[in-house]
Amino acid sequence: MAYLAGLAGKKIAIVEPRGRLLAAPTGWVSKVLREAGRELGSKDASRRADWGRVLSDFLEPTAQRAFALTDRTLEQLHAVSTACSVSILKGRAKFTGEMQVQVVDGSDEREPQRTVRAGSIFIATGSLANRLASLPWSSSRADGFLFDSDTIQSVGRLPRHVAIQGAGVIGFEYASIFRRLGADVTLFFREAAPLDVGIGIDSSVKQAVLRRMTKVGVTVLCEDGDIESILLPERKHGMGRITLANSGRTIECDVFMSAIGRHGNADTLDLPAAGLAAPVRGNLVHVEPSSMRARTAKDGLDFSMPVYAIGDCSYGSKITGMLLSSGQAHAAIAANHAFSLDDQRSDGRLKANTSAASGALFSDVSNSYPDHSAVALWTDPTIAYAGLSEEAAVAKLGADRVGAVKVYFTDTVKACVRPRGKDEFLKLVYTKDGGVIIGVSIFGSDASEIVQNVCSSINRGDTLWQIARSVPPAVTYQESLRTAALRAIHSVNVEQPEP
Repeated sequence: MAYLAGLAGKKIAIVEPRGRLLAAPTGWVSKVLREAGRELGSKDASRRADWGRVLSDFLEPTAQRAFALTDRTLEQLHAVSTACSVSILKGRAKFTGEMQVQVVDGSDEREPQRTVRAGSIFIATGSLANRLASLPWSSSRADGFLFDSDTIQSVGRLPRHVAIQGAGVIGFEYASIFRRLGADVTLFFREAAPLDVGIGIDSSVKQAVLRRMTKVGVTVLCEDGDIESILLPERKHGMGRITLANSGRTIECDVFMSAIGRHGNADTLDLPAAGLAAPVRGNLVHVEPSSMRARTAKDGLDFSMPVYAIGDCSYGSKITGMLLSSGQAHAAIAANHAFSLDDQRSDGRLKANTSAASGALFSDVSNSYPDHSAVALWTDPTIAYAGLSEEAAVAKLGADRVGAVKVYFTDTVKACVRPRGKDEFLKLVYTKDGGVIIGVSIFGSDASEIVQNVCSSINRGDTLWQIARSVPPAVTYQESLRTAALRAIHSVNVEQPEP
């Protein structure tokens, strides 16, 4: 968001509790741990990773590179626009009036409170982990044993046995990570399958995830997510015991991570003080999707104030929250609405257009946004999807109109050169009465590198014949998409069109 504002030549103030920006993706620690596990661990946990090397070779260097990238990005902002200035205010902000916030740095009582007024305000406070009230979070004996999906990033060691509660993406991600690093892992949840949490993942992917976790030695307990009791360790980093309510099963572990969803981080902002509506549905800011403007406290659906909410703290966007880059997409929409920007100049920079009340940045995404966005989950292996799953397509169109085909990556030339998991695949969903591609699901390494191309095909309304006649780059996994189209064509109820 700051970069887009910089392109418009705006003066920018960023309120950040740490006092320094970090150019890294949400949950960057888990992504680094995944890479560490791939190099230092093993798929079946037969080798335990050296945590000292995880820290020195992966976590610390990644943070240093991310901070350096942040510094370079800020330098680029000044290069793009000489009118742009960026101030980073250490502390937390809350509204004290319309278009006015107070910044308080709780770490330094000597630092005076600051009041900041702005022509546009962008809320990007993210989300926080849900915590079950029944768990002993405040107990001193829970220190180093009980974690949520935020605090697990500071675990600081490789546990012997990790118990993870939750069927969502974060639970699956950390189950894979800790197993790869060499820990024993038990994953338990209420749902019938991992990732069965209503985020549009195809059943084929869910089944593949369950088989993969079982294969590498993760103990998966489906429909057994409630806890009857917890016995905390007698000493720090000792073993505790969890007893499950449904089965009565006990789990001995030295780390317990409860990953049962997240909620918006907007409750401390005091939105009503600015004349904005109070947070909704788990501390989220209600926004108007075409502009990302926050709802005001006026009667009716009023979004007239230039306050915007982007990322995990917003509610009402048409862009899925599971998309890792959803915050960036929200920022583009908000910037298009907030700033008047003209065409690109001949020197490659953008110039401000002071004559218009609102403008477009790169494209008018506020009025014309793709129907489907690609979703990529940094799990191990990666999961990516776009459009409709087979189940969603059948529910929408009927089973007689929907076809699906699955191609394993082992059926590609690249897999002959670089072998990969035999269970990794691309699944294409299409209409039988026209061969229009309406969905894709990918399970496997490099899934995030493939999905955007297929998503573009879905949004264009491409058919199986168009994909089948395409020529992918040589020796790439894009070949799997063409193979899927070729295999599906025989089931489509129309004649092949003329070239």
